[in-house]
Amino acid sequence: MEKPLPASTRPDKSHVVVGTLNEGNDIVLYVKPAHRDAWKAPAFAPALGLFVSRGVPVYVSCNDQTERIY
Repeated sequence: MEKPLPASTRPDKSHVVVGTLNEGNDIVLYVKPAHRDAWKAPAFAPALGLFVSRGVPVYVSCNDQTERIY
């Protein structure tokens, strides 16, 4: 991606760690069970919107269970 993600996506603020799958073609959002829905927070919406608007598949992973959300 050509521009950095918003500061609101920092893991210490969002409780979401952004990674990649499939040689960087997909995004995976790692969350802890205590913050399972952190990726749904309004502060994370700009980052999620960026991924989705570019057609990048997005997954959420919690406790070694991964599911595609977009």
